[in-house]
Amino acid sequence: MSGVLSSELSAFIVDTENGQYDDSLHQAAWRGDVEELRNLLAQGVANVDAQLRPFYATPLRLAAMNRHADCVALLLQHGSSVNIVDRKGQTPLFCAVKNWDTDSCIALLKAGASPDGDRRNLSSPLHIACQDGYAIGVKLLLDFGAQIECAPTTPQWTHPLHLATTYRYLSCFILLLGGGADVTLAGHILHLICTRKCDPVFVHLWVQFGGNLWDRNDKQQLAVDLPDNCQRDILKELMENPLSLQSICRLKIRKLVGRSRLPLMCALDISQVLRDFLVYRDIPEVNHCLTSLNLELKRSLSKWQ
Repeated sequence: MSGVLSSELSAFIVDTENGQYDDSLHQAAWRGDVEELRNLLAQGVANVDAQLRPFYATPLRLAAMNRHADCVALLLQHGSSVNIVDRKGQTPLFCAVKNWDTDSCIALLKAGASPDGDRRNLSSPLHIACQDGYAIGVKLLLDFGAQIECAPTTPQWTHPLHLATTYRYLSCFILLLGGGADVTLAGHILHLICTRKCDPVFVHLWVQFGGNLWDRNDKQQLAVDLPDNCQRDILKELMENPLSLQSICRLKIRKLVGRSRLPLMCALDISQVLRDFLVYRDIPEVNHCLTSLNLELKRSLSKWQ
């Protein structure tokens, strides 16, 4: 198809350097027209990975952007490159996460999309999910191996835990800690919990996952000494009552197991009570979060079996 640009794609101006272009795949993917897309792909007359200028959007990126999971799946079946980036360094998965499109996320991840996105973009899919409170997206990304800490030199304020705390998203906070986030690389999270006036459960979880109550911020203040601190009484109580030996052993075991093998603890040949304890299901908020997210994810995954 050549000629006048569709108003639907006015934000994705077609490259018209040679006066000819074919945006038919892009149009169908943008609209979510599965039948039209299937017919065009069967004809094989268009490049499935063609990128529209100036943003270099592929049909796959447009389908993911508009939450058209059926089109995403169809394009992947016909060989669409899953990790092509647009001008901003955004992958189709990044767009699907940004739009809370769980079905497209699953299809893309199963097709080999990098859960970490592309380093040319300063933000990753995990960062976006934590910033927006997209908990099921966080779980999916972690299940498919997303890195929580991309590099030791990453600014602490961009750490996913920092983002989840800043916006007070408890489920994301729980998933990151349970996924093995390094509490020593996330900055002064306890101070952030206090200044952002998070729910007290944030404090308890931070300590149970190995967070340091005696951490000092850049002004050499303890979190308990911060002004206008609604968490002061809780912090004082925790400081006077150290972690139990049982909780310390849990931290040591998880450290020895290592982050990459933490999911395997659910299959250990030990009692269910011990398995639940090792993955923090003995804490009601953690158990509720994991149970509800697992049920939601199971329903979504069943569509892609």
